Amino acid sequence: KGEGAHTKPYYITPMFWDKYATQEEDMASATATLIISLIGLCTCMACLVKVLSYITMNSNQAMLKKAARMDPYFAIIVGTCVTLFVQSSSITTSVLTPLAASDVITLDQMLPLTLGANIGTTATGILASLVSAKVEAVQIAICHLTFNILGIVIWFGLPIPMPDPKGKGVLCLKGYSYVWPVPFPYKKEDGSQLQMKDVPLIAARKLGFYTRTWNSFPLYYIIFMFVILPGVLFGISSLFEGKAAYQALGWIVVIFLAYFVARVVFFLYKQDGFAHIKAFMEQRQKSLMFRKNLEATVAQLQAEIAALKGVKGSEL
Repeated sequence: KGEGAHTKPYYITPMFWDKYATQEEDMASATATLIISLIGLCTCMACLVKVLSYITMNSNQAMLKKAARMDPYFAIIVGTCVTLFVQSSSITTSVLTPLAASDVITLDQMLPLTLGANIGTTATGILASLVSAKVEAVQIAICHLTFNILGIVIWFGLPIPMPDPKGKGVLCLKGYSYVWPVPFPYKKEDGSQLQMKDVPLIAARKLGFYTRTWNSFPLYYIIFMFVILPGVLFGISSLFEGKAAYQALGWIVVIFLAYFVARVVFFLYKQDGFAHIKAFMEQRQKSLMFRKNLEATVAQLQAEIAALKGVKGSEL
């Protein structure tokens, strides 16, 4: 337009934007946008993991086989680097699980690689936090990394070689191994000293035994450990954040929960609870297999009865 002509201001507004929208409409649109973005993010991450798993599966398998026979802390570094490369600890564990199941590597060799994968998977959160302009996001990502590292120090031990006559060797030192400096008052079946890293290995073998005994056990274990237990703890913490009446209720729940845990421990170790649990699981597995094979069994019995009737008819 010519000089001095009156021009109206021009604004660029997003699609579906309403200047006079109510708070309910804003919440509805925000919820829809969040759901769409989460679906897109999960879809992209799933595609990324699937593509990288196809690309790196064979190379990772050979690398992890070699790393499993190396120094444990070097295996942790390898597990971390592999997970950093594929940006998913599920790929690393999905390679290790069939190797351990087929006895290519032992659980003792798999443990440091899995711990390294737990460290490597924190890189995704750190990279995502660096994009955000908030300091809290970086703090949470660093807390995640620190939590995993401290867990390795506690449950796997410090990288300090200690004399061990039965040790497989550490780096270039024979007759040494990474031994927890604080002795345990327990011995393993072979007579050697129980270590902190043996605790998760024993628990893993016990869970594997229960899974073999009762095939539905993993489903109930996941529901309890990842839904019920966190929900109970979150509910208790929420009670203590409320008024005095809710805090009193929280203490009652804590006392009841402590009594329940003590009662379960007494049942397991003083009343032969593990044997009762094993018998229950075996009975449930038998019932499950009976219902699963019931249709085939009935069909087989009907065929046998028909055959017997045919034989009897021919004799007559």
